[in-house]
Amino acid sequence: MNKKERREYIMKTAREMAATGKYRDYLGIEAVLRREGFHEARSLLDNRSIRQELKELCEEAQSKKNS
Repeated sequence: MNKKERREYIMKTAREMAATGKYRDYLGIEAVLRREGFHEARSLLDNRSIRQELKELCEEAQSKKNS
């Protein structure tokens, strides 16, 4: 995977993970991605709007899961 493909994979996977309802926010998602060898996840997710998007996706998924 080249650098661009890795970035796209990380962003796509982070959004998919958030939508599962298993994570409270970006921190848990980032930790999993980093454990899987995607160390650049920290810098990619180090953006206020991306963190907010992931937080909202997590919250929405959790509310659906709990209703």
